[in-house]
Amino acid sequence: MQESAFSTKEIETIRKPLFQIINTNKIKNKVKLGEMLVELGYDARFGFHYNMVYILKYYDIYKKEGYYQHVDPQTLEDKDMMVCWRCDKKQKYPEFPLGVAYIKARLKICRTCLREENLITGESYTELVGIYSFLQFRYKNVLDKSMYNRFWELAIYGKSSSV
Repeated sequence: MQESAFSTKEIETIRKPLFQIINTNKIKNKVKLGEMLVELGYDARFGFHYNMVYILKYYDIYKKEGYYQHVDPQTLEDKDMMVCWRCDKKQKYPEFPLGVAYIKARLKICRTCLREENLITGESYTELVGIYSFLQFRYKNVLDKSMYNRFWELAIYGKSSSV
């Protein structure tokens, strides 16, 4: 399953109008927000719910005090939050899949990073969950953030690039 229907360039082009809409209007509905972008002349795909879910998450826009606003996820004080060991973003527990077979705890890598790896390497999402479950089980005493690096970047760009 693909995470987004948009390229990074397309998402970056709507940043300014999106933040202008968020700051000037008290929007309570994701689809309404997408329809406002479509009315401004942007792609009709922005009007779909799942596309807006991804875009709002991409820009850290959450519902606060009843309407959508930009929120720095690092400032959120919530006991149900955890930091992904690959992207270093603080996210809610449901973003971290449960381990299978070996451990029944949450993995230390978020769903977004797993999907990214799925799209690049071709491994299925469930296989990746199993791989990271085994990693956490096998190396639980010496687990390190470096074990969650994007290993395929070295293969694509070579060892000389800074990762």
